[in-house]
Amino acid sequence: MKLAKIKSKIFNIIKPIFISKYIGFVIGSILIIIIVFIWAATRLDNLEKLEKNVESNSKIYINKVEERIRYIDFSLSELASNGSPSTISELEAWDTNTEFYIETLTGIKHIVWVDKDLIILRVTPSEDSKYIINETIDSQQNNPNYTNLIIPIYNGNAIVGFIFADVDASELILSVLADFEDNYMVQVFSEDLILVSSDNWEESKLDISTESDISIKNDIFTIILTPTKELISQSTRNSTLILILGIALSIMISTILILGTISNNRLEGLVSEKTLELSQTIAILKHEKDFAQNYLNIAAVMIIILDANGIVKLMNKKGCSIIGVDENTIIGKNWIDHYVPKEARQEIKSFFNTVFAKDEKIIEKYQNKIITANGEERFISWHNSILYDVEGNVEGILSSGEDITEQYKKQKEIEFLSYHDSLTGLYNRPYFLEAFKKLNLLKQYPFGIMMIDVNGLKLLNDAFGHLVGDSALKLIGKILLETIDNKNVIARLGGDEFLILLPNTTSDQLNDIKHELKEKIKKYPINNIVLSLAIGFDEITKAASSLDGALTIAENHMYADKIAEGSSSRHRTISAIWEMLTEKFEVERLHSKLVSKYCKKMGQALDLRNDEIIELEQAGMFHDIGKISIPDSILAKPGKLTSEEYEIMKTHSEIGYKILRAADEYSDLAIHALYHHERWDGKGYPKGIKEEEIPLFSRIIGIVDAYEAMTSVRPYKDKMSVKAATQEIIRCSGSQFDPTLAKVFVEKVLNTKWEE
Repeated sequence: MKLAKIKSKIFNIIKPIFISKYIGFVIGSILIIIIVFIWAATRLDNLEKLEKNVESNSKIYINKVEERIRYIDFSLSELASNGSPSTISELEAWDTNTEFYIETLTGIKHIVWVDKDLIILRVTPSEDSKYIINETIDSQQNNPNYTNLIIPIYNGNAIVGFIFADVDASELILSVLADFEDNYMVQVFSEDLILVSSDNWEESKLDISTESDISIKNDIFTIILTPTKELISQSTRNSTLILILGIALSIMISTILILGTISNNRLEGLVSEKTLELSQTIAILKHEKDFAQNYLNIAAVMIIILDANGIVKLMNKKGCSIIGVDENTIIGKNWIDHYVPKEARQEIKSFFNTVFAKDEKIIEKYQNKIITANGEERFISWHNSILYDVEGNVEGILSSGEDITEQYKKQKEIEFLSYHDSLTGLYNRPYFLEAFKKLNLLKQYPFGIMMIDVNGLKLLNDAFGHLVGDSALKLIGKILLETIDNKNVIARLGGDEFLILLPNTTSDQLNDIKHELKEKIKKYPINNIVLSLAIGFDEITKAASSLDGALTIAENHMYADKIAEGSSSRHRTISAIWEMLTEKFEVERLHSKLVSKYCKKMGQALDLRNDEIIELEQAGMFHDIGKISIPDSILAKPGKLTSEEYEIMKTHSEIGYKILRAADEYSDLAIHALYHHERWDGKGYPKGIKEEEIPLFSRIIGIVDAYEAMTSVRPYKDKMSVKAATQEIIRCSGSQFDPTLAKVFVEKVLNTKWEE
């Protein structure tokens, strides 16, 4: 306080005296007042200097305390930045350095290492520690005598743990008090409680550990330095004489001052006291709120608080990340209306009403779907707890949620595959057996068992590949679901077989379903191939009937149906494949017809039986049917084939064999198609057999196939003349072609002279 201000205040205080009715007394007192004023001015000047000295020393005191704190903070930061250990094994190797640091840090009681999940790994020193290894640090913060300093431990750019230091505020304070013991009475306040007082020094030293409640880190304490009498006396010795002369009037003026200012001083003191108390409380609450929010934000699960109306009151960073919003956006929104699927909203609202209205026990563990901000469904596993206000009323619901969407999907997929066929989505055999047991117990008699087999599925796979075969199976599954009521059980046993359980279904109804399926499948050809089904069924009329017996009867009926139409079905399929090939490539149609024509002439020239000539003629017609599986880009390529493309082309003879072998009436044709590219010298394909190991019809087809190819236009070449082609047949006789058959072809079929 400046001297001029003090003089002004004193003048304002004594001013009312001049208007007193006791004028004589006032005038008589003026001289004494002047003397006292001179004494007070001198004394106040000395006190002003003393006040500045006190203020300076107070700052020095606080700076020393803060300096010790900074030293502790710096030392622990140095530990963390130098690669502080984050595992027990690393801590054990680090004990020597740790003990050294603890001995040099005044005020440190414990140093606690925790991992990133706040699990306590180690405490140094461990004697009489209030911390428990493997417990979380937040569960241990129950001693108000210490203040935590928290230092993050980095490994690269990631936080791998924290250092928590217990700082004894009393020890820091006492270590500084001694510096001011001689000239000042030192008092340290926390709120309205005197923690340390130098006029009760030894007792303070003994009791401070139980009375201290100081948060050094946030400077929530007050230091008052009061000069000792000796120091004051030394500062005011020059004004003693003036003090004696004016003591009587001083008493009078002091009385006036006390009476005039006591109420105001009390009010200012109360306001100052309460303001300090409020600021301390706000700072403490802010510190605790920030600490709690930081803890929530590092949690790996969603944390949310909802009130009775489902309004979001709090959500951590993980929750905002899952929902796809920021905290400012979601706070205040209705959780149920915005993030719960429509079909579940009413159920959740009813649950909220029950909990808040009747205070019923909450469901602690619960799983449900939520809708994120972008409309995506996520599956959350919740752990719930009720929050109560100070009067014990339900205030809100606290929930932690783990996003288990991926686990949920995998679990559902596993559950689905355990009872479903992965290709068609129909039930599988295990589910079929379980369903039979349940239906048998329910006694929904009569119920039918229907077995279905796809005719010619192997033929489709051989001709067009398994993808086409899979498409056929999916189509059949779809037709079954469309035709048969969903109260029935439709299952795929594997391969091309299906089973159906039909409760409350008679034999006549089963027969109607059979014919409906057969007719419907004809409407959905695959690659121009009309599919057909072999179907058998049996009717169970009583519980004594066994599943195995019913399946055997249904299977026998199915095979009888397969035999009845299987041959004609395969014949139609083979004819359809040949038609498909020759319609796509006109050159193949002409080639097959000419080869068939030349084969017939060769049979006649060799004087074969009529049935043999017919077979040879058919073999010539179907010898290249395997080309249906060769890519169009290779069949229609205008240039020479690459070695890789040629290897693919060579597979057509084996594929043709598989296709033709599917029908009994074509079984011999399959042999002829398989070997028609073998050579007399054994250098052909696919088996590399030679001479008469090669079937007769295959040797004949080999000759006429080569001649027709040479005399026809192909995408990759022009045609040869008849003469040139004939010379090529003669030239290759004995190497590529059977010499005897080659001569018959030239002389009797082509009617040309054999000239080597």
